[in-house]
Amino acid sequence: MSLFGAPDVLGLEARRDVEGLARALRYKSGNAGAEHQVVRAAAARALSRIGDARAVRPLIAALIDKDGSSVHSAEAEALGQIGDVRGVGPLVAVLAGIDSDSSLREAAIIALGEIGDASAVPPLIATLNDEIARVREAAAVALGEIGDVGALEALISNLADADKDVRRSIATALGKLGDARAAAPLIVAFDDPVDDVRRAAADAVVQLGGGAIEPLTAALKARNGQVRIYASKALVGVFTASGNPALNARSGTVESLVECLGSRDAALRESAARLLGKIGDARAIKALVGTLTNDSPDVVQAAAEALRMLRWKPDKTAAGAAYWASQTEFGKCVEMGPVAIPSLVTALGDRHRAGREAARQALIQIGATAVESIIDALADGAKPVRTNAALALGEIGDLRSVRPLIARLADRDEDVRLAARRALIQIGGPAVEPLIGALRDSHDWEIYVCELDAQALVQIGAPAVEPLIAALGDQDPLLRWTAAEALGKIGDRRAVAPLVAALRDLGLRQAASEALGMLGWKSDTTEARAAYPMTALEPAKCAENGAPAGKPLVAVFEDRDDNAGPDTNLVIEPFVPALDD
Repeated sequence: MSLFGAPDVLGLEARRDVEGLARALRYKSGNAGAEHQVVRAAAARALSRIGDARAVRPLIAALIDKDGSSVHSAEAEALGQIGDVRGVGPLVAVLAGIDSDSSLREAAIIALGEIGDASAVPPLIATLNDEIARVREAAAVALGEIGDVGALEALISNLADADKDVRRSIATALGKLGDARAAAPLIVAFDDPVDDVRRAAADAVVQLGGGAIEPLTAALKARNGQVRIYASKALVGVFTASGNPALNARSGTVESLVECLGSRDAALRESAARLLGKIGDARAIKALVGTLTNDSPDVVQAAAEALRMLRWKPDKTAAGAAYWASQTEFGKCVEMGPVAIPSLVTALGDRHRAGREAARQALIQIGATAVESIIDALADGAKPVRTNAALALGEIGDLRSVRPLIARLADRDEDVRLAARRALIQIGGPAVEPLIGALRDSHDWEIYVCELDAQALVQIGAPAVEPLIAALGDQDPLLRWTAAEALGKIGDRRAVAPLVAALRDLGLRQAASEALGMLGWKSDTTEARAAYPMTALEPAKCAENGAPAGKPLVAVFEDRDDNAGPDTNLVIEPFVPALDD
C-alpha cells in the first residue's frame, strides 16, 4: 500500500516525469478493488503520449507482469506509439500467451503494426487464423502497415475470409504491399457480395500500378458485369495515378476499352470513355465520336471529355452538335441549326437547371424547325424534359403544339401541367377553340385538369370571350358551366347579355348569376330580375317582381334536383294569380 496515496498521473504527465510514471506502472493499492489497475492504465497512456524511449523498459516489465487485461492493453498501445523495436518480442509473446484475451491480442497486434518491424510478420500471419474476427482484421491491418511481401501469400489465401471486415482489411493490405501478384486475386474480389470489399479491392489494385494493367484489361471481358465495371474504374485509377499514357503500349488496353463502348452496361461504357481520354490514344477517336449521338447523357459527357483530351475538332454533323451540347456550348448548336436539335432536346434533361434553361433558349432560337422534335419530347420519361419542352413550345407559339400541350394538362406531374398551361396562355387566341373542344371531350379527365384548361382560357382573356359565349349554348352541361365561370372571371362586358339570357337555363343559372355578379351587373324589372335571386336560393325576393317571376318559379318546381331550396313553397301562394294569367 502506498504511504502517500495514489500517484498524481496527470501532474506527472504535465511535468513529463517519465521515471515517476514508470513507478506508477507498479503502483499497488491496499484494497481489493481495481484502483491500482486504473492508475497503471492511466500511467501507460501518459507514457504513450509523451513518447519517450526511456519508457520502453518499464512498459515491457509491466506487460509481462500479471495484471488485468485492460492494463496490459494500455501498455501494449503505449509500446506501439513509442515505436521502439525492443517492444516487438514482448508483444509477440502476448500473441502466443494462452491467457491473452482477444482485446489484449488486438492491442498487441496494433502495436506491432505501428512499430513496423518485419520480424513480427510470421506471428502476425499465424494470427490471421485467430477465432475472433476483430483480431484477424487487426492482423491484416498490421501486415499492411509493415508492408513486407513475405505476407503476400498468406493474405491472398485469407482473402475469402468469412468476415467482411477482415476481407476488406486484407484487400487494403495487399494494396499496400504493392506486389502485382496480388492483382488477379483482388480482381476476383470485385465480385464480393459486399460493396465495401469491392471498393477496397479496386483501390488496392490501383496501388499496384502498371503491373495491374494486363489483368485488369483481361477483366474487361469478364462475363460478370460487376467485375467489368470495377475493372474499368480501377484502370482509370491506374492511369490517373501514373500520368503515363505509354503504360498501355504493352497490352491491348485501348482495343478492349473500345470494345467496352459497345457494352449494354452504361456504367461500363462511361468508365471506358473516361479511361480512353486519359490514355490519349488517337485510335479511340472514331469509336468515341460514334458514342456521342446514340448514348445516355452521362456516357456522352464522358465521350466528349475524352475527345477534348484527344484534341478532336468537332465538325458540323450531329456528332459535332452533341459534343457542343455536352460542353454547354449551346450558342454553337444554334449556329449549326436543325442538325443540333436532337442534342438540344436531350439537353432539356440536363442535371443542372442552368443547362436545361440554356438548351431551351437555344431551341426557341431555332424556332419552328424544332417544333416536331420538341412535341415528341413532351412524352419523354423525364420530368425536366417534358417541363422544358412545354415551356419552349409556349415561347415558339407554333399552332402544331396546341393539342399536344392540352394533352399535357393531364400529365402525372404538376410541374409539367403548369408548364403546359403557361404555354397555352402564351399561344393565346389560337389555343382557345382547342381548349374549349377539350373541355367538351373531358369526361375522362380529373377535375383538376378541367380547372387548368379553364384557367388557361381565363388568362388568354379577350380572344376567348366570343368562343366562350358560344359555349354557353353547348349541349355539354360541364362546358356551359365552365364557360359561364370563365366569362365572369375574364370580366369582358360583351358577356353580360348572353349571361342574362343564360339565367333561363335552370342548370346554368347559378354559374351565370355568379358571373354576372363578377361583372357588376344589376338586374332590371324583367324576368331576369325575377330569376336572378332564385340562383342565390332567395325565392322570397321574387315576390317583389310580380308576374315576371312566374316562369322562374315554375321552372324551380319542375327541377327534380330541388336546388331552389326549402322555402319555395312559402312564396308560391302570392304568385297563383300571376301563374293563372
